[in-house]
Amino acid sequence: MQAGDLGTSWTFTVTPAGGDIGIALINQSIQYFRLADAMPGTLVNAGGTNQAEIFSITFATAGYYALLIYKPDSSQVSNAISYVLDITGIPSSGVAETPDGSLVPGVPFTISKSGTTQLELNWGVSCDENPGETIYEIYRGTLASFASGTYDHIPLLCDSGTDTSEKVSAGTSSYYYLIVPAEKAEEGGYGFVDPTGSNRPASVSPCLVQNRANCP
Repeated sequence: MQAGDLGTSWTFTVTPAGGDIGIALINQSIQYFRLADAMPGTLVNAGGTNQAEIFSITFATAGYYALLIYKPDSSQVSNAISYVLDITGIPSSGVAETPDGSLVPGVPFTISKSGTTQLELNWGVSCDENPGETIYEIYRGTLASFASGTYDHIPLLCDSGTDTSEKVSAGTSSYYYLIVPAEKAEEGGYGFVDPTGSNRPASVSPCLVQNRANCP
């Protein structure tokens, strides 16, 4: 993986025939590889016999990577299992923000009641949206942490679709909500802390790897 490939989302798909296989990506330049060294999110064996295994990753560090394809079932050691490997790289320049009525142009985020137990969230399209490609994540945190500037937002929905409206449970506490755009295998910005343009921090348990870009 060369430095020029960083920020590119890569999808690895292995389709077996005649048995079950697993796949894992390892960032090491050694002769032997162990599953224990697999990069988080790339150790996959969920498809079963003759079913494709797939994962996507956005590389943040240039280096040497090994794709390990193995037989997870020891009873199939003597079986002849063939497979087709497909690797697709999708360049990305990053994902920006949703409108905030100030630094980001467009229709700002609003919240309204929907019945007695739900809230309706509405927002404008991301400032770098490509129709049919951008989805939206919804994060929620406690209002007290928002007021103190400590922030504790975690995912409420990691994929609310490509539309700009969603109904969610009102919950039993006081919350703040953030709408974060996402494309492919990465997410954009969480908005700004103040008019100076300081970025709001990402979640400690994000839906996707963040690759933030400024609005055009």
